[in-house]
Amino acid sequence: MYRYKGQKLNRPIAEELILELFAGSENVKKAEIKSMVLQEHSKGRGLPHTTQTTPITGALKNLRDTRKLATNPKRGYWTFKEYKVSETEAPYITGTPNNNTRNKIASYSIEILKSCVLEVLYKARDEEPLSLEIIHGKLNIQYVKDRPASRLIEGVLAHLFNDGHIYYILDQAWKINEAGIKKIEGSVDLGNFHK
Repeated sequence: MYRYKGQKLNRPIAEELILELFAGSENVKKAEIKSMVLQEHSKGRGLPHTTQTTPITGALKNLRDTRKLATNPKRGYWTFKEYKVSETEAPYITGTPNNNTRNKIASYSIEILKSCVLEVLYKARDEEPLSLEIIHGKLNIQYVKDRPASRLIEGVLAHLFNDGHIYYILDQAWKINEAGIKKIEGSVDLGNFHK
């Protein structure tokens, strides 16, 4: 159950949600932070803020300047220190993971898999399209037709296709498109990962 159900979003609530959602994250766009905090608060049946400026801006400044849990390395991007939200601070009152937490973890897991598959296709952008079996091999996931892991990667490919980042050729051969390349090349600080 959401601790702030029926309450207007304010700076302290926004701080807790930011830490819950982004502790340990690097180079997160402010727009993403704002979107996720508003979404989480609304999903928990919290009320919208009624202030002139969003309390998320104040929360970020306080996390940076007072609590020293965030940095703003470049305009529009935020990095957060590892931080374990205590039971008294947690926006959700629970002793065990609830469906919201599980759904959030599942959603993040899918996003991670999508990034990994897109990265594989990015590295092979100058090669022939990759089959599902080859993608599995590049991910070091054993391919066995009609097994859950195989269906999982097929589902991830379907997500990437629906997102407009890849296309398929022939029978289950996949290739990254310009939008996918821009997504990878526009990603924040991939270092030497895709070079």
